[in-house]
Amino acid sequence: MDEALLVRVRALAVALAETDETMPFGDPWFRVRAKMFCCFTSHEETPALVVKVGKENLDLFLRDARFFKSPYIGNAGWVGLRLVEPVDWEEVRALVHSSYNRVAPKALRLPEES
Repeated sequence: MDEALLVRVRALAVALAETDETMPFGDPWFRVRAKMFCCFTSHEETPALVVKVGKENLDLFLRDARFFKSPYIGNAGWVGLRLVEPVDWEEVRALVHSSYNRVAPKALRLPEES
């Protein structure tokens, strides 16, 4: 696991309201009020960020070769983004925020990005 990438992903996730980190399946998962919204993992030996994009958006993301359908939870609307250099950290931040907003209570949600 690439520790430098994890540190950056962790900083983005834990900066969000009422977020904590857990390792229920051996990888760091980030939750808001016990609901998971993103994970740092490896996919075929490549570090990856897993986020919830919604079933309705799966096909859109999977058209981009950088993304893959997450094992076990992909059918529920989760994708992974391979974190290969150069990583677009603005894109990673937007994905983390969007996934957070999908599971966070309404009072905690971030303003929509334009």
